[in-house]
Parts: sequence; structure tokens; C-alpha cells
Amino acid sequence: MNVIEMAMRWKVKAHIDGNTCEKCLDNKNKLYRNRSSAYADYPGGSGYIKCIGRQFGNKCRCKVIRRRQS
Repeated sequence: MNVIEMAMRWKVKAHIDGNTCEKCLDNKNKLYRNRSSAYADYPGGSGYIKCIGRQFGNKCRCKVIRRRQS
């Protein structure tokens, strides 16, 4: 793991099944440096702002989680 990856403290956890949209699949495991960056895409820590399902009134099941220190 390189130094930049070590600095990334928030990670996207996506619920993967047949109903997962392409936007959420593409963002799975993305790393964020800090909480404010992560929460910009996942307000309150869950629900990706670009989730296609949200456009149709469905709840996005993705969230960001704090990574453990390595």
C-alpha cells in the first residue's frame, strides 16, 4: 500500500446484488482522505448522491465506513 492510500481513511462499502446500480458498482471500495470528502458524496455517511435508484425514489444501500489504522 502506498503513502497516498495509507492517508485515505474512509472507504465505500456497497451492497452488491442484482439491484445495485452501475454508479454504485463503479464507486465500490473508493477511498476518501477525510470525512468531509466522503460525506460530500454520501451525505450523513450513507446513500450515494449519484445512485440511479435514488432518482426513482429507492434508497441507496451504500455507505462510507472508517478504515482501521494499518
